[in-house]
Amino acid sequence: MSATQPQHAPATFCETFAGADALARTVAQGQVRISGENPFRGAGCLELSRSQEDMERVPTSAALPWFGVHGGLWDLGTALRSRLYSPDSSYNGTVRLEVADGAGRPLERREIAIISGEAAWTVKRTRVELPPEAAQARFTITLEKTHGSFAVGELTCTDAGPSRRTVKAIACGSDAVGNLFLPGQPLRFGITARCTVERKPEQRVVACCVRDYWGAEWARAEVRLDAPGRDEKGRPTYAGILDLAGHAFESGRYYELHFELPEPGQDEPARDTSTFAILPEAPAKRHAPFDIPFTASGWNPGVPGFFPLCDRLGLRVANVYSRWSAEPPYRWTAPGIDEVKALGMGALLSTPVHHVEIRGKGWEAYDATAMYEGAKGLVAAFKDQLPIALRVGNEPHPIDDDDVRRMIAIYKAVYAGAKAAKPDIIVTATSCGPEEAFFRLGYQDAHDVYIFHQYADAQVIVGDFKRYDALVERYGKRRPVWSTELGLNSQGMSRGAVALQLVKIFTNFFACGGANASWFGIMWPDPDGSNVGTNGDSFDVYNSKYCLYCPKITAVAQYHFINALLVKKHVAQRTYPDGTTLTLFRDADGGCLLVAWRDGGRIETRIPLPAGAVRAVRLDGAGSDFTAADGLTLGLSDEPYLLTFSGPAYELPAKLG
Repeated sequence: MSATQPQHAPATFCETFAGADALARTVAQGQVRISGENPFRGAGCLELSRSQEDMERVPTSAALPWFGVHGGLWDLGTALRSRLYSPDSSYNGTVRLEVADGAGRPLERREIAIISGEAAWTVKRTRVELPPEAAQARFTITLEKTHGSFAVGELTCTDAGPSRRTVKAIACGSDAVGNLFLPGQPLRFGITARCTVERKPEQRVVACCVRDYWGAEWARAEVRLDAPGRDEKGRPTYAGILDLAGHAFESGRYYELHFELPEPGQDEPARDTSTFAILPEAPAKRHAPFDIPFTASGWNPGVPGFFPLCDRLGLRVANVYSRWSAEPPYRWTAPGIDEVKALGMGALLSTPVHHVEIRGKGWEAYDATAMYEGAKGLVAAFKDQLPIALRVGNEPHPIDDDDVRRMIAIYKAVYAGAKAAKPDIIVTATSCGPEEAFFRLGYQDAHDVYIFHQYADAQVIVGDFKRYDALVERYGKRRPVWSTELGLNSQGMSRGAVALQLVKIFTNFFACGGANASWFGIMWPDPDGSNVGTNGDSFDVYNSKYCLYCPKITAVAQYHFINALLVKKHVAQRTYPDGTTLTLFRDADGGCLLVAWRDGGRIETRIPLPAGAVRAVRLDGAGSDFTAADGLTLGLSDEPYLLTFSGPAYELPAKLG
């Protein structure tokens, strides 16, 4: 970028890759070409491709020429097709728009479209608002993590006129971690309107409506904004307090805050949202970290706020991205571990093994000695400070058997070094999952725990465990199974549908014998709200908009599952002829968790239960207390219930009433 680039260009950019000269207009890395194979609309396409050998070592991207833009609304369009290796949607082809001012200073970098797996030509269109300082933009196209091919058949950017919005954000924050209030904590929120023009006093009244996930209204209030200020760009801001004292809300339930602020001269007001819940301190915190079978995992655990947000849900162990150098004295780093320790959590420490797995720059320096001594030093540094385990690698993609052998030698060196420092430490396998080449070549001796990652619905989890059973039967060495990444490729899905799968995935994971689970992810800082609706945002259980973290319904569902399961172990799972599935967990004191759902539509079902108190919690955290005589009648559907009760001798019934 430079200040000499054109500042006033036509209000439409269009690239169809129809001729070979289109490649000369791009700045390319890796294997990028103009292809006439299966073109979009009869023209050409820009194809990016990469081999498995080069998957994580060779950057593959294309940057198109800069073109002139200005602040306001723009319609963006593209057409994509792919033949990509995509175990989850982070292995993808991505189109982004980079925006700069007239001097070439970066302003924004937006995700416009992604595609993964096998897909025919797919048209993607979206409208964006560029900031007033915008003067130039360009499209960039990148292969992310994966191998295969990915084609772009068209890229357009069309002026859609000036923005009439004068309110850029209605931001809502509170003193509660993640907007998860403790019972009795005042429900007070700071509301800030970020505007582009000055507003008169009568134009500073925010209408607030509180609804539950299903849309039922719980409260209304108005907030008068005063305290005029300026943001970092000198634009006016107005602030006020939303106090919901006097309104009754149910502890445990997820709520949404809907805000409206009039836009002078326009038919529609400015709108924005936030969320909150009232949740007791997580009962999981009364237990030792590794007794609770959940680990926190995210995009980067070192970002501010990550560990407190995990702790608030009852996640007792957090992944820490620790590393060590390849040269003596093998100095280690462990960002955030002091915060983990202060919260009373345990740490799943990482290693530089993934760097070696992918043959990253300088990987050869990490020989067996460096891996042994580094693991030994890292574990020795923290073994007496807080509960720890060691996570070895991450999603290796070996080329052949020799590559697997190379990796196994490194795994064994790390394992030996960790055990030399702390013989009882848990050392996990790399997250290769039930891949036969690793079993066949003996990686079972380099760890205490198997690990897999899975981004699919609950039934796929069952198949993963069957594959482990078959490999253990063939090669031996049964070990506990963890998953440091469970989730869904959930962009475009409703959050309720994701929460439903979260509960079912966790249930089936533990019912199949899983020992420790982690939902991916937690959050990622989003200061201007531009990540909302993106692929990355769809994974997270907290809304990160404006870095004012608040819960999605998935966070509330996860809180309730963690703190209902606690230290309970799987007893039995049964699916009945009417489609009802019951899964029973129990602890040493007879405390039971029964997870109940029905695939195939809603019916009234009577579930035999022991006499006594029963707590029933629904997907959104709404809870009801019952006294069971000999059972409980529920309207069961695919939305799971969490039923907790005392039942030392309770077993799943042979049939339902």
